[in-house]
Amino acid sequence: MPRSRPMVAVVLILSMASNLVFASEIRDPLGVHKDQSQTGAAEYVYRNDSEEILVPVFVLGAVQRPGLYHIPVKTDFVTLLALTGGPMPGAQLDEITIKKSYGKEVQVVDLEKLVSTPNLKSPALNNNDVILVKTEKPAVSSNTTLVIGLITSLLTVGVLAITVSKTK
Repeated sequence: MPRSRPMVAVVLILSMASNLVFASEIRDPLGVHKDQSQTGAAEYVYRNDSEEILVPVFVLGAVQRPGLYHIPVKTDFVTLLALTGGPMPGAQLDEITIKKSYGKEVQVVDLEKLVSTPNLKSPALNNNDVILVKTEKPAVSSNTTLVIGLITSLLTVGVLAITVSKTK
């Protein structure tokens, strides 16, 4: 009986660890973690002059303040990204997507290249464009984490059952 107590303690610790894996599982297709966007989507208005014509542009994903932005007609992409507070840590800056409202065109922007190359122009934004800033893909996918947690739980239950049956 004294041998089984340490084994039961190890099994219980493994079981708790696998439950923590399940509890920390975050499924987020846009790459915006729930703790990073507590306020949800918002609406912002930026203008220099009360006479300026504003156009709505949606900014989604891994930026500090995602939401609907009403911006002056001549506002470019880099300026709007600055108005959002910039990208979040882990944002995928080499594949920012701009879905144009006219013609259903999708433009992919490499922000690092755009900022580092002096003769590249920042894309112009139009009425109802949608900008999506994705996060980098993690080294281990959430599905892999889920499978490992499930296997760990099953092994824990099996070892516990074997340990209990041997002590009787």
